[in-house]
Amino acid sequence: MEHPDTLVSMSILAEVFKDQGKYEKAAEMHQLVLELRRKVLGPEHSATLVSMRLLAGVLRSQEKA
Repeated sequence: MEHPDTLVSMSILAEVFKDQGKYEKAAEMHQLVLELRRKVLGPEHSATLVSMRLLAGVLRSQEKA
């Protein structure tokens, strides 16, 4: 589950959940991806930072819903 390609797929799935309005599920998935990317790639890797941005976007959408 820690392979970078798997993490990309998980992130895409989280965005699908977000698009479907399943914000809690999307946030959980993005949080998991963020934790794994921090572990595998490091906290300052560009993919880790993208995960932070995507999680923030879901949380913002969740507030508006």
